[in-house]
Amino acid sequence: MILKNNKISISPFPIVRVFLAVFLFINLVGIINLPLYNDDLDEVKVTYLFLIGLVSFVLSAIFFRVLKFKISEKDLNFGKHKIIKFLFIIINIITVFSIIITNIRNGQIIIFSEDARFNPTVITGLFVYLSIVITLAYYASILLENKKLKKRYFLFLGFQAILFLSLGFRSPLVSLLGGFFIVFYTVRNDYQNSFKRIFSFKIFLAVFLFLALMSSIATFRVSRKYDVGQYYKNINKDVLDKHSYLTPIAPTMALFRYDQQVVKILIEEKEGDPMYLGLAAANVLTLLPGTQWAARNIIGDITGARKRPDGVPWSITPTLQGALFVDGGYIFVGIGFLLAALLMETLRKLIIKRKNPFIITLYGIVAVALLKCIHTGYVDVPFFLIIASLFFLKFIVYNINYKIPE
Repeated sequence: MILKNNKISISPFPIVRVFLAVFLFINLVGIINLPLYNDDLDEVKVTYLFLIGLVSFVLSAIFFRVLKFKISEKDLNFGKHKIIKFLFIIINIITVFSIIITNIRNGQIIIFSEDARFNPTVITGLFVYLSIVITLAYYASILLENKKLKKRYFLFLGFQAILFLSLGFRSPLVSLLGGFFIVFYTVRNDYQNSFKRIFSFKIFLAVFLFLALMSSIATFRVSRKYDVGQYYKNINKDVLDKHSYLTPIAPTMALFRYDQQVVKILIEEKEGDPMYLGLAAANVLTLLPGTQWAARNIIGDITGARKRPDGVPWSITPTLQGALFVDGGYIFVGIGFLLAALLMETLRKLIIKRKNPFIITLYGIVAVALLKCIHTGYVDVPFFLIIASLFFLKFIVYNINYKIPE
């Protein structure tokens, strides 16, 4: 049954502006020689890559915003939302028990087990990705029905976040919470719209606390194997001791600084010797049988990072412009940021025309992934699995006929 609801409107999360703000913040914090750092970064070409990406993205975003896209409009199909709810319940029940069993088999909670986070079962991982997608799609369907998200939905989201975090990885947590925020912001109805002001003090405070949380998790994981003070070698310990209030964000600052130091090495090692998309293909190839290095392991090899016990170089984040430079030099940096702007604008226009829970979820997941790419470089394997899960579930819901009681 096809129904219309004129009270629903789509106000896309301003991913272009947020991407630009995050891109500027992460790169400027890493490039500018702040007192917190114990050395100067004086490689001009590092700044060149940053400026090429910045200019290409801004100009492309303006062009694609003005450009008209021909996208057919479709009505809401509330009848299918019952199937989404059913899948939401079933998939999350299986996911919860899978994560609990995985932790029990490990002997303790995985996040407290040093490198045990690399060993969860494939089934558990797959259901985590399915859980992320179906949760976001279900919450989107509730909003599209002009209903209020009740407290129990937020409590379950927090419960999910804790479960995902127990597995030791931050990526599913970021995809879940970041994707939910974008879905929640994007769909406007008669409820909770007062919370949907992206550029407000409350949001900036929430983002700061979230960064502090992610930084604290990173510090905790490091502390399991290393002395934290010695691990963050690019932080000036004397300055940090005098300004202890910087301690919660010092690991994040160190990470962003290290990103730019990695870019400097990549320029020195790969200028004039591009991989011609070999780095971009690496993550996809890891899905094939056998052992292949992921993109960030290749970056680790280029930069001379320490080896893991299995001989594979440590995973090193190159920034988006750094990864693009390795694959195609200065020109490819510009092309890469152009394509990022094109993807953002295409999805923005698509969700306005197609008020579909899964398309809105896709917008949220891709937006989060692109924001992560600013720091990590190319999207990783879990992103492909989440996208595959999304289209699989969308097919199950919309392309198979079910008898649903009225």
